[in-house]
Amino acid sequence: MNSKWFVAAVTGVALSACGPAQILGADDAIVKLSPIEGNPSAGYLTLRGGSEDTQLVEISSKQAERIELHETIKENGLSKMQSLENVDVPAGENVAFEPGGKHLMIWGVNKGAAQKGEIKLLVKFANGEIFRIPAKIEHMGTSQSMHDGMDHGEMDHGKNDNDNEAMTSDTGEQTTE
Repeated sequence: MNSKWFVAAVTGVALSACGPAQILGADDAIVKLSPIEGNPSAGYLTLRGGSEDTQLVEISSKQAERIELHETIKENGLSKMQSLENVDVPAGENVAFEPGGKHLMIWGVNKGAAQKGEIKLLVKFANGEIFRIPAKIEHMGTSQSMHDGMDHGEMDHGKNDNDNEAMTSDTGEQTTE
């Protein structure tokens, strides 16, 4: 066997043993639409860590008025929600946004997107990577709000940091960025 081919074969086997490359991303996004107009909807997804540590710094959408990162914590036996500036995404690990933990608070979901059953999310990381992902919209039941018994503390849910972000029409068509 030629020594060049032997080295190439051994290198290929060694690299394949390292497993697939870790690719930063976001999957399984879903929005639970609030049945009460003016109340925020909840968003969930899974972040996949890439080959290096980074942070999620923002999730936005032209099809919503505002999206904030939040986390439910237990304090003195009570569930309390707090706003997050960013979320650590360790290399090679998944970070779940799920009920009772990290989640998105989404205000003003566009009626066209709600009717279509999908909203586009723009996911921004500290390392400069940006992804646009679809999120399936599901309607929450009207019998129980996800915020029953939740202490929102000193949070200012009336503030809108995305005033300059373009909106979409009621038909769900996106305007240019």
